Amino acid sequence: MKTALIWAAALAAALIPVLKTLRIQPGSGMEDEKVPRHLRWLCKGAAWILMRLPASLFRSGKLTGKGAQAAVHLEPGTDEKTFMVRYYLKNMVILYAGILLICTAGLLLSFAGGKMPVEGNVLERASADGSSRQVALEAQVGETQEELTVTVDPRQYSLRERNALMKKVEAYIDETLPGSNKDLQHVDSDLVFAGSYGSENIAINWIPADYDMIGADGSLVQDAGFDVPAHTAVTAEIVYGDYRETITREITITQFPTDETLKGRLAKAVEEENRHTAEKEGFRLPESIDGTAVVWSYADGTQTAAILFLIAAAAALLIAGNDRKLQQAAEKRRQQLTAEYPDFVYRMSLMLGAGMTARRSWTEIIHIYESDERERKYGSYLYKEMKYTLAGIDAGVPEPEAYAAFARRTENVSYQHFCRLLIQLIRKGSPGMKDMMLREAENAERNRRNNARKIGGKAGLRLLLPMILLLVVVMIVVMVPAVLTM
Repeated sequence: MKTALIWAAALAAALIPVLKTLRIQPGSGMEDEKVPRHLRWLCKGAAWILMRLPASLFRSGKLTGKGAQAAVHLEPGTDEKTFMVRYYLKNMVILYAGILLICTAGLLLSFAGGKMPVEGNVLERASADGSSRQVALEAQVGETQEELTVTVDPRQYSLRERNALMKKVEAYIDETLPGSNKDLQHVDSDLVFAGSYGSENIAINWIPADYDMIGADGSLVQDAGFDVPAHTAVTAEIVYGDYRETITREITITQFPTDETLKGRLAKAVEEENRHTAEKEGFRLPESIDGTAVVWSYADGTQTAAILFLIAAAAALLIAGNDRKLQQAAEKRRQQLTAEYPDFVYRMSLMLGAGMTARRSWTEIIHIYESDERERKYGSYLYKEMKYTLAGIDAGVPEPEAYAAFARRTENVSYQHFCRLLIQLIRKGSPGMKDMMLREAENAERNRRNNARKIGGKAGLRLLLPMILLLVVVMIVVMVPAVLTM
């Protein structure tokens, strides 16, 4: 109950932002048509938290990631502050949803006791060649609750299966024991004491008759001082669960300690049931002890911690994914603007040289982009920037200022240099500027070819590793048959 109260208090505290924003009415700027109506309460709560975070947190980049600043210009015309707040809000919604899910899951699991009942009071065993596992359980006996750790052994073979297995083990021992010797009657090197048999749950213990001749690991004792041939023996004890098959059986157990406490009686009852049903797929936990019913459940915390961790990890991965997508989009924009610059400056230079004004040339290039089906399908950041610039000119922004703003948004030195020439042409109308623009177009084309060579060189390096791997495969295919036939 204490745990449930703690989770309830945490959930109530997490819901405070939602309760604070219930009075916000439509038209306040908090709603978004892209957000489903049933999730707008979550966005409002996240926005309420966002507005109360310290400004130093935003400046540190811990909330925004590294990609936000670089991706501001992905949407021309969007105010930088608006873009960043929208990005912050998206991450905060994910974070806030994760907090609410963690608190809700913790509360529900605490009401359930954080425990999963043992279905049918049956614990499933592993297969016969599997391994044992530890299961933490809780037993509710009347008003008393006890914690117990039960060892669930793998299923054991039936008598018929076991006898067949023992014959295989004996044949395996006869095959491996001589080691490099001709046979057991001509031993001049170490014997091989196998400690197990395949993947089966079988242990093989070795007992030499005389340790002065053969060590516990099967090695011959150096300078033993015995006349040869010396006769001795080794004993292999095959252990499979409680079953032992040996040449000499010398096992004496006088008394096992007993525990008369409730926990001890529970452990003893579980052990007896485990031993009596060793050949079955599972064994049933005792339903009563000393005439009192027993309610079995898995120990608290094992499932709760895993669920809460998965929720937190999912929220962190979503936030990291948003930042990664922004970085990739910003890098794609930079590369696309660089690749489109030669065509842009060449078209502008030709149109200006043909007597068109700067605005007319700018408009014609936009029409070219609009008529290109590929550009309409995949989008062009240059087209978006040019269209936004033209919209500003149509709205009354002077052309020089509009072109200067365009150059700043591209964050590209080449565009900035060309726009300076374009602004100078508009203001002074110098005929020599057109020749300078044509030279700029030639330089841009030359730079594009150089960049293509660099990209081709990088591609060659990337292809080098697959080529090496293919060469290794070919060498293996050629050399392995040759080695096997030697």
